[in-house]
Amino acid sequence: MDQPTPSLLSSSLLSQLISQKLNHSNYLTWKRQIVPFIKSHRLYGHIDGTTPAPPKYIDREVKKTVVGDKGEISFEYETLTENNPEYEVWLAHDQSLVAYITSTLSEEVLIGIDDDLTALELWSTLATTYSQVSEALFLQLRRQFQDIKRGTRTVLEYLNEIKSVSDQLAAIGHPVSDKDKVQQALSGLGTEFDIFCTALEVLPVLPSFEDLKAKLFQHEASRVQRQNLIPSNSHNVLITMTHALQGNRTRPWTSQAGMGKGILPTPSGMNTTSATSRRVPTCFYCNKRGHVKSECWHNPQNKNNQVRRENRAAARSASSSSGSNQTSNVSAD
Repeated sequence: MDQPTPSLLSSSLLSQLISQKLNHSNYLTWKRQIVPFIKSHRLYGHIDGTTPAPPKYIDREVKKTVVGDKGEISFEYETLTENNPEYEVWLAHDQSLVAYITSTLSEEVLIGIDDDLTALELWSTLATTYSQVSEALFLQLRRQFQDIKRGTRTVLEYLNEIKSVSDQLAAIGHPVSDKDKVQQALSGLGTEFDIFCTALEVLPVLPSFEDLKAKLFQHEASRVQRQNLIPSNSHNVLITMTHALQGNRTRPWTSQAGMGKGILPTPSGMNTTSATSRRVPTCFYCNKRGHVKSECWHNPQNKNNQVRRENRAAARSASSSSGSNQTSNVSAD
């Protein structure tokens, strides 16, 4: 039985069968549309390599009759190179397929295609260039779909994002089932919808995505209505009730109230003058009051005589001030 002859593609069917031209992100969808049409015309072997090109030229032997000088007759054979008719038929089908494929490419893709390609070369170039891009896009969209959360958005905004990402996955040849959309929607609602999700999960059959959308709208409207019933001054009412339960116990204000951490109050048995004298610095080197170690004239590191003289004067002044304070304290006693 003879093998069916491939048929030439009809350009009148292009606009009816291919809804999307190939771009940088829809290779899988484009491939699913074009492959069945190519197979229906018995030309798929041109792009999978099972129908290779026959030889372009063939050799044909030509028998010639040669008459000798004495009238004898002999025969000679001459080899002639001719175009192969089978190749011409194959080329007609192959270039018809090339024309069909290029007519389904977008302008941005067509610019990067070389001329004088066979259908197999063109198909391999498109697969190598754009199949990897589509696979990377699929992984990105699938991860984005799994990470969708409602957060602080409304239910409408949340469900619209789920539908948008699902449509993008379907556009590249990976449609999302209705069940997967429902499960993703329930898992990303948040703790505010825990009771709602639990009530649905115990059902024998989950609702469709459209039914879930209607139920969520109704639940969100009821939740907002309950929140609006809470009075706006509930916080003030709560504070008032707390004070009432505590019996309005208030601490009387004193002069020491509100003092910052690290500020010590003046002891009750000490007068202001005594408290002031406590703030006179004491040297850690000579244990005398009125100066610090860096200014002490007994410290060998302080070699500046002028500083020592000034420090001596300051020490005498501090000592006389301390003596007068002690005298006043004795008199007061």
